[in-house]
Amino acid sequence: MPYDVVLDQIQLGGQYTGEDAWLGRVNGHVVALFVRVDGSDVPPEIQGWFLEIGFGPCRGEGLLFPTREAAAGWIMGKAADSWLGEEPVPNSDGLVGLSA
Repeated sequence: MPYDVVLDQIQLGGQYTGEDAWLGRVNGHVVALFVRVDGSDVPPEIQGWFLEIGFGPCRGEGLLFPTREAAAGWIMGKAADSWLGEEPVPNSDGLVGLSA
């Protein structure tokens, strides 16, 4: 089954200012939130994109990716065809959920 991996650039609310972040989606489903790790006080070998939290097939946290492309590749590798086959559908109260 073909699928579309998208990383949307967003700003997270930080303590004093916004933080650069990417919201990872697969076929419209949010599966990951990556936060930028950089700065003059951060060694180059640990700069990149930190997996703040993952959902569904990307469940987890604490991974570091050197580039945005590496993060997208990780999402593609984690997305399982069986999971992607489930389409969100409205339930009786009008909310969207997964079909049973």
